[in-house]
Amino acid sequence: MNLKKIEEIIQQSENLDVLYVEDNIDARTHTLEVLKDFFASVDTAVDGKEAYEMLQKIDYDLLITDINMPKINGIDLITKLRQHNEHISVLVLSAYNEPTYFIETIKLGIDGYLLKPLDISQFVDSIYRTVHRIQISKENSQYKASLVELVKKKTQELKHTYHYDQLTNLPNRLSLEQSIESDNQESIIVLDINKFSTINNLYGVKIGDRILHDIAALLKSILPKNYKMYRLSGDQFACLSHINQELKEYQMTAQSILDTLTSFPIKIIIDEHEIEINISATISIVNQNSEHRLLEYADMALNYAKKTHQSIIVYSKEISLEEQYKKELNAIKLVKHALEEDRLVPFFQPIIKTSGETTYECLARIIAKDGKIISPFFFIDGVKKTKYYAELTRVMIKKAFDVFENTATSFSINLSYEDISNESIITYIKELIDTQNMAKNLILEIVESESIDNFELIKNFIAQMKGLGVRIALDDFGSGYSNFSYLMELKPDYIKIDGSLIKDIDTNKESYIITKTISNFSKELNIEVIAEYIHSKEVHEKAKELNIVGFQGFYLGEPKQEITKD
Repeated sequence: MNLKKIEEIIQQSENLDVLYVEDNIDARTHTLEVLKDFFASVDTAVDGKEAYEMLQKIDYDLLITDINMPKINGIDLITKLRQHNEHISVLVLSAYNEPTYFIETIKLGIDGYLLKPLDISQFVDSIYRTVHRIQISKENSQYKASLVELVKKKTQELKHTYHYDQLTNLPNRLSLEQSIESDNQESIIVLDINKFSTINNLYGVKIGDRILHDIAALLKSILPKNYKMYRLSGDQFACLSHINQELKEYQMTAQSILDTLTSFPIKIIIDEHEIEINISATISIVNQNSEHRLLEYADMALNYAKKTHQSIIVYSKEISLEEQYKKELNAIKLVKHALEEDRLVPFFQPIIKTSGETTYECLARIIAKDGKIISPFFFIDGVKKTKYYAELTRVMIKKAFDVFENTATSFSINLSYEDISNESIITYIKELIDTQNMAKNLILEIVESESIDNFELIKNFIAQMKGLGVRIALDDFGSGYSNFSYLMELKPDYIKIDGSLIKDIDTNKESYIITKTISNFSKELNIEVIAEYIHSKEVHEKAKELNIVGFQGFYLGEPKQEITKD
């Protein structure tokens, strides 16, 4: 038992008022004895009705309530309470056999659970976290009440906050822009941590912040003395040198940064497991540029480097916006001619189920005039903002429907946020489902994208499609917007775990633990899990140890234009 935590709880809860609600007299008596060891003031109520009346009279800091009670049960009590008090902390006493209440209580914004019968270790941890949050909330309230006076007294501190990042204590973007202008800087190094949103989604923002803090400290410790480091945004950092240097010196510094990040993984502890998080980055260098557009050019170079899978890139005019426009025009021409000449075709990659069933994911390809197969990587981004993107989607959907019409085979089609936002596309899908009677065969894969800015739109779309009998899969789970709370809200039939987690599941303990956690959580929600990127026998065998029902990857079958059956 963590005695330090207990001491902190007792110290922090000295002035807290607690209301404990339990109708069972034996349970109430036993739990009350434990609570009084931690809290100086604990009132009790024997049912939800009495508790609600007490809550209206007394401003309690913490409500601890059972679920199954006469008159007003715990769920209804919290619901009524939230209508006029959104801030009170709530802990729910929950038995292992009450899973139906789990999602309801989460939606009501409770702070946590206390297991029945009491598990003292879990009890201490839950009480510790909740009391800590209450104290922070109280401190915030006190801070707000004295804000006017603080503004007068803390002018210098606020000025520091205005120019410095609070997490890393590094100068921020504003400070960087001022340095560039005042010092006539012509060179910069900008670093972007790859897929950092995945770390936040998998481990939580708190751990993500700690990792960013550690990265900043690590980089600051290895930078040459002539450099000053800045934090631009969530996962971007910049470095300025106060002396003029040759390009090769900037490149050497960039390589040193990259080598340091890859050589020193960040270690975190989750559920008593030590996990090493390997950090990779993309670095852009802008050198000897007198146009005062350093950040703009650095950003262009970063985007280009990510698309072309380069770790370090030096900005040049070839990767400017003008060059990107040319590539987009080429992509538009490619898709336009492919649509006119019927050279946009679906390829099919098998998904092997543990049940023995094989389903197929439909993937867009363009057949070039010389017979070469062109991947969407070379044209999708270039046409997304044009009329050809919607036409491309319609053609792919229609051709996929035609292939699987009058069969019992299930097939999946990828839909992006742009597709779901297009009412004409959704109407077209509904018409085809109706005319070709394909609802029972169809699986719609919602593709992860950082462009998603209307979560309600996604929820409504899923509800519409499931109402028609269509199944829903979330693609690339473990990256971007995907996280556990979204799973509970979206209620998909399947999730497809992102290939970045699966690809080294046989050798990377961290990837294995994360995949196992996702899989077990999904099973509890009756969501089937599919593993992508099965590229070897070893990865396949390792994935089969988990609660995974479907497997997809080149080891099991490459995308092909024709469906071949054994």
